[in-house]
Amino acid sequence: MNKVLNGTQQTILDLFRIVAAMFVLVGHSFSFYQTTIFKDQTYFPYIQNIGVVVFFY
Repeated sequence: MNKVLNGTQQTILDLFRIVAAMFVLVGHSFSFYQTTIFKDQTYFPYIQNIGVVVFFY
């Protein structure tokens, strides 16, 4: 089944992908600068993993 998106749907999807890409960027920045608030996955999964899942969903 091949579904075509209209302009509004494409814009909303692009916005979700932009936000997801920002999650990946911020998550990698936290890892690079060794910010410890998001490092323990038992309390909060890595924010870049959430961004990748949202981006490719």
